[in-house]
Amino acid sequence: MGASSDKCELAIQLDGTSFNAGGEVSGKVYLAVKETIESNTVWLKVKGVEKCDWKKRPSDANRGTKARHYNMGVKIPLFNFDTVSIVPGQYTFPFAFMLPENLPGSFKVKRKSYSAEIMYKVKAEIAPSNDKCYKKSAPFTVKQVITEERYSVSLEKSAQIVTCKCLNKGTTSIKAHLDKNAYLPTERANIIIEADNSMCHVPIKTIEVTLWRTLRLRSNKDNVFYVRDALKTFKTGSVPPSTGLLSQNAIKVEVPFTDLKENIEDICSTKGNKIECAYSFQIRAVLGSINDPSFEVWTLIHPMEMSPQILEAPVDWTPTEMPQARLTIDAAFNYFPSAPPMDDDS
Repeated sequence: MGASSDKCELAIQLDGTSFNAGGEVSGKVYLAVKETIESNTVWLKVKGVEKCDWKKRPSDANRGTKARHYNMGVKIPLFNFDTVSIVPGQYTFPFAFMLPENLPGSFKVKRKSYSAEIMYKVKAEIAPSNDKCYKKSAPFTVKQVITEERYSVSLEKSAQIVTCKCLNKGTTSIKAHLDKNAYLPTERANIIIEADNSMCHVPIKTIEVTLWRTLRLRSNKDNVFYVRDALKTFKTGSVPPSTGLLSQNAIKVEVPFTDLKENIEDICSTKGNKIECAYSFQIRAVLGSINDPSFEVWTLIHPMEMSPQILEAPVDWTPTEMPQARLTIDAAFNYFPSAPPMDDDS
């Protein structure tokens, strides 16, 4: 069923694997006691941690700069028995709690010169006075909530086209419309681009659509690691002078997130204390001038659902179900696991 010993079996199962920051997490703890346990409390720990490290120089053998930050770390009594010990039997402890609203989204990336992770888990624990601690945990993902709605986005940019000889060749404008402002890694973005070149005497050679990822890591001493990657560039056809591709003739670009140079399922949008990751589409009309019209549209990549844990109940499983515990993530229950210093900027 879960963590097992001669005295007891302990398991925990959540009602889902992905939750919005500020949303409710619910589940059950299962306990089968074979011999009396010298403890009368079942604890629930909820932890969220950011950790990252990177090399100051590519030639460094080790990643010398590291950081760790706990977004959440609470230990809450889930159930207190009236007796001083837990007698043999089978028990189910339903629970529910609300996540803080300001939690950053789950995230994970690992490269040769840097790595970063934001992870969350909930753990059931029994700590007998005369024996080892019994514990079992379940990971879950958090979606950082910027907005609950996924809505379309439109932006427009115009520019006076000046050649290298400082000749004014007129005005060109481009407008882009995204079908949504947030996507899952298995989806595709549909972008409609209108190009108005009717007031310009220079052709648009191509319109480029580039998907960018910007990652910032910050150490405990505020040193910053920054990397910006172009994940994919799409190029469309040309637009002659004094013409335009508008309305029904607008350019349609599909960007499948499954067709990138790397898998982004774990490398989702997030804004944490130490880790920030953002995605954007750069739309650019290429005319060869010194100020080609260009703009960026920021978008969100949400994490996928994790595979649920499958628990098999014992054949003789007939538990006593306790009342649901509605727990509060409160500063009074804060605990932060002891850890060695995670930052070495010397």
